[in-house]
Amino acid sequence: MSRILISGSNGQLGQEFGRLVPNTPEHDFFLMDSTHWDITNSVQSKQIFEIIQPQFLINCAAYTKVDLAESEKDKCFEINHMAVESLALLSKEHNTQMVHISTDYVFHSETHRVDGMLETDLCKPKTVYGQSKLSGEIALKELWEKHYIIRSSWIYSEFGHNFVKTMLRLAQSKPEIHVVSDQMGSPTYALELAKGIIHLISTVNSEGHDLFGTYHFANQGSSTWFDFAKEIFKIQNLQTNVLPITTADFNAAASRPHYSVLNCDKFTSTFDYKIPQWEDSLKQCLYKMPNK
Repeated sequence: MSRILISGSNGQLGQEFGRLVPNTPEHDFFLMDSTHWDITNSVQSKQIFEIIQPQFLINCAAYTKVDLAESEKDKCFEINHMAVESLALLSKEHNTQMVHISTDYVFHSETHRVDGMLETDLCKPKTVYGQSKLSGEIALKELWEKHYIIRSSWIYSEFGHNFVKTMLRLAQSKPEIHVVSDQMGSPTYALELAKGIIHLISTVNSEGHDLFGTYHFANQGSSTWFDFAKEIFKIQNLQTNVLPITTADFNAAASRPHYSVLNCDKFTSTFDYKIPQWEDSLKQCLYKMPNK
């Protein structure tokens, strides 16, 4: 039985891990939310590691307010870079394998690729958020070899704030919604990401060989935000009219990657794992939503 420490357990992904705990008796989970563990507090982090002595750390804690990060750069880097650096050193000290969640925002491609973005593609983030996440990745790679960096994209769930819940809320009061149609990515159900990471840990435990490195994990297929919204309303049988707008029309504080579809072949082949299509996972999530 592996002792698995999870930071940020009150976030979207963290809460999905919490839902899986009762059905995963082969692992011993220690879920810590931000009220009990501030990962920027090195003293607190050290105490938690000494008490739990985890075999694995899954770092779900992050600063994710993409637009606000443009004006809160120091806070964003403190959480997404400096704290990750501290956790990497603690993981090395305790020989803890570290699973770190990263993002498609480390890319900023303006061109479409048939096969999606690879783990080896050039990272060139244009936002403070993306730069902070890439800095965290680099720090982890430099400080502790026993790591798994998992990049994902467009995460949603029944928990927290996300695109799916925003669309459903807007549909209650607006007959017409404008949604960006010139960004393409891979909508990812947080529950599927949590399942995939648990499978990774189980595979590592059973096979016992070096699988460390950077991986992409996102639901299969691709979509624009516009098509994503239309699919949400289609599944829910809502008559809300969706109209396309450009990224420039949306006028967000932080720029978005034009194309960030993630190629997940490395994960699926390395861990012998099948990731569902994004439309299928979206249906599963919506069926679980309250007041649907």
